[in-house]
Amino acid sequence: MGTEWEQQLQGLNDSAAVSVLGAQSLDALETIRVDLLGRKGSLTALLKGLKDLPIDARKTLGPQANKLKEIITASIEERKSALERAAMDAELLGTTIDTSLPPRPSGLGRRHPLTKTMEEMASILSRLGFAWADGPHVESDHYNFSALNIPKDHSSRDMQDTFYLESGELLRTHTSPVQIRFL
Repeated sequence: MGTEWEQQLQGLNDSAAVSVLGAQSLDALETIRVDLLGRKGSLTALLKGLKDLPIDARKTLGPQANKLKEIITASIEERKSALERAAMDAELLGTTIDTSLPPRPSGLGRRHPLTKTMEEMASILSRLGFAWADGPHVESDHYNFSALNIPKDHSSRDMQDTFYLESGELLRTHTSPVQIRFL
């Protein structure tokens, strides 16, 4: 009884190896997997018949059957990986990229709402006859205070009201320095 069962295991091993290696598609490989390892598969039927064998035969044939199941599962996974690689390679060979074309426009990002609002206000005011004037954010003491006739002892020149830099320049404290430059 044991040798007959061993012959069935060996025959199943041989036929499984041929079937798995002969599979040309993932669908065919899945069909083979179901035929061998599914609920009504060949190996599953053999494993169910194991309960009818004597205990000493089960001890030797059970591990062999489980080893065969592991081998079949591993070979199916290996073949599946090979078929997936082959499909990917075929797809990549069929696809060519023209490197002379410009890149696709990136759809990332949007204009900041404040920037959009500033541009809209500038557009409206320019239609009304106003001009857009912009100047540096770091100003000299002359443009920020002296050219506007702000005295040296004025409170806006205090350290707590104005951010002075080591170079003697300061951060623009109001819009008038731009107006002085523009005029």
